Amino acid sequence: MDHIHKFNSELTELPFTNCCVCEVNFSESGVKYVVEKSFKRVSENVQYSIYEYAICWNCAQTFQEKISPESNQTIQNYFLNELSNRSPRFFDENQDPIEVCLSECMVKGTNTSELTEYTICGVFRGGQFSLEAMPYVLSSEVLEEIAEQLSASTKDEMDDFRETYLGGPPELEELFKGRPVVFL
Repeated sequence: MDHIHKFNSELTELPFTNCCVCEVNFSESGVKYVVEKSFKRVSENVQYSIYEYAICWNCAQTFQEKISPESNQTIQNYFLNELSNRSPRFFDENQDPIEVCLSECMVKGTNTSELTEYTICGVFRGGQFSLEAMPYVLSSEVLEEIAEQLSASTKDEMDDFRETYLGGPPELEELFKGRPVVFL
């Protein structure tokens, strides 16, 4: 699958091997894990990764339990409302469903090539896409709309996660402060 390389680490150009939190090895343990990568486009043909990480399913669930019940409900309501307004996607037999999913924002429908900033997220097991969930793209617009509705405690948890596990230059830290991590 050509599109699976989009989820490789930008640093090594290889698939992620370990959880950023507990450091479990994905291939040795066989655990399900999430890869999230955020990009900024600077020109038609040039984009760079703002951040990227892989987290095992157990650590992702533990983090999600730290999110306030109000914020969890807000996130669920946001997706229910926004996705109910979109026409269902039908895949032509000649189309690769994963490639189609990665070609546009799941919520807004904007073509990925037209987005200045966006995040991709995929669920994996054994280095392959998990059959439980299709990968998806979210535009920065969607992430900002969600962030505006989250509780202060949830924003603090997300900022702590980002500071602890993602790091990065201070100018980017400020850019993503209060912005949700996608695996929610």
